[in-house]
Amino acid sequence: MKHFGLLGEHLGHSLSPQLHKIIMFERHIEGDYTLVELPRETVEQDFLKIKSERRYTGLNVTIPYKQTVMPLLDEIAPQAQMIGAVNTIHFTEDGRTVGYNTDYYGVLELLNENKIDVQGKKVLILGAGGAARAFIAAIRAGGATEIHVASRSAKVGDTYMECPMVSYDALEQEFHVDLVVNCTPVGMWPNEGVSPISAEVMKRLGAFAALDAIYNPDETQFLKYAKELGMIAANGMTMLMEQAVKAQEIWNSK
Repeated sequence: MKHFGLLGEHLGHSLSPQLHKIIMFERHIEGDYTLVELPRETVEQDFLKIKSERRYTGLNVTIPYKQTVMPLLDEIAPQAQMIGAVNTIHFTEDGRTVGYNTDYYGVLELLNENKIDVQGKKVLILGAGGAARAFIAAIRAGGATEIHVASRSAKVGDTYMECPMVSYDALEQEFHVDLVVNCTPVGMWPNEGVSPISAEVMKRLGAFAALDAIYNPDETQFLKYAKELGMIAANGMTMLMEQAVKAQEIWNSK
């Protein structure tokens, strides 16, 4: 039996075990999928211990460790290197660890499923973490003309993956975009009912669509604001499903 899991800090909200169980059942893969919670203080040494034990065939990686694990891996796939974040690790039979980013494919499917064409569009990404990196790479590949990244610590002239950064205060001014994406954990279970931006800011942005990387709860406060404004609004469930399928393809070479 093969062993898979999800590496993160606080994983009580995760649906990954149920999702991978379904994939493995459908694809006739004998394996289990567990949650691997590691504290920030010891994550590096804990991961190296996991690596030396060679128990796992594959691990998914979620916030806040999508970049933390990168220096600890033996190899990083070109796309993950370009994105600058890893969400999937393959423990190969010869003992190497290879990092991939399957979130990228999840973003592409999320855009496609909701018929969101970013060609020539202006996009605002809320948050500057691992998920934001996958969204930026996919949206850039789709031909967006402008991508801005909002961060609480942003200063004038700062960039993120070559995208200009803006402060949340700047969003209170005249700032218009076509698509806004929440890549922060604000509004995620169990801290529901809050949004990284207010209803007033959402309206002022004038976007036609809003996407949230969060999938639990199904509808965050951020998405409620978007729906009230008649915008296309979708959570991160499709992204979660697609990246999980891609991870299983990598781990099982099929």
